[in-house]
Amino acid sequence: MRSLRTSSLVLAGALLLAGCVNPGLKTQHVGGKTYTAELVIPEHTGALHRTRFVLAGWVERMHFRQRRQNVFCRGELFPYGRRSKRLVYGCAAEFLPSLILQEPAKRTGFERALKIGVGVIEQRCDYKPDCRKVNLFPWTIEHDGDRIIYRQECPPVEGYAYKLTVTVTTSPQSSSIDEQYLLENTGTRDITCSQLVHPFLPHSKKSYYLLPRLRDGVPDYTPTPVPQIPTPELDIFPKDIPEGANYVTAYPFGLQRPCLTIRGDRPLEKSHLWINQFPKVFAVEPFLRIDLKPGQSTNWTWNISTEAVDPSK
Repeated sequence: MRSLRTSSLVLAGALLLAGCVNPGLKTQHVGGKTYTAELVIPEHTGALHRTRFVLAGWVERMHFRQRRQNVFCRGELFPYGRRSKRLVYGCAAEFLPSLILQEPAKRTGFERALKIGVGVIEQRCDYKPDCRKVNLFPWTIEHDGDRIIYRQECPPVEGYAYKLTVTVTTSPQSSSIDEQYLLENTGTRDITCSQLVHPFLPHSKKSYYLLPRLRDGVPDYTPTPVPQIPTPELDIFPKDIPEGANYVTAYPFGLQRPCLTIRGDRPLEKSHLWINQFPKVFAVEPFLRIDLKPGQSTNWTWNISTEAVDPSK
């Protein structure tokens, strides 16, 4: 009986990581030439991680047509012990750091902050991703052909205010998902932060990553095996990024399998490799810098593609 119970638990864990368990999100189906995908509907108030990631444009599932397996991992993390559980899944985006507010949090060791694309939250003072909602800002959704337009407005909060528009474009003739962001500073205080894309990818002995970098001044575009043992997170900063390199690539199923490339339309502030050992998950994350004075606005685009980048072009 004990052996049967153990086998059942192992099977349940394997199914979860393989993407067979749905956390209950409401999603919208989209498709392209080489993939099918599902986008989180941001008005769904039960969405997990809603105090950290931008719900608009969140790719909850993505299948390569030639490989039916979900390219993104689904599993559980226990960042603060077994009593603290977080599901990880899909490909999300995040603004970091949060904008700290003067009004104190109600919990010791936490601070009140404005999270762009989310709302007012209470977060740990050491910036670990453990947050509680205070006032989450709603989204409006508009459909225009192959485009889905999401809008969120932040009312004045201690001098901060913004308007955020996320336009997701897909096409049956395209191998990618385009996510265009427009951020307008409508407050009286500067907005200074970064924005990143955070995919949760299955990590195995076949997994590779590519963060373009300079080694001894020479551009290196060689895919590298994802480390199998616990290792520090890796940051590639602008001084070590080859000129014109604005993307990161992951090969979660091996070099001979389809890859996932996330490409920006401007030079990266930095790129990042994140690895978790249980469950085995990794992420390649591109960062863009945002500096907005009151009244200013900026826009940028992320291209999430199933094709590799040719560095010679």
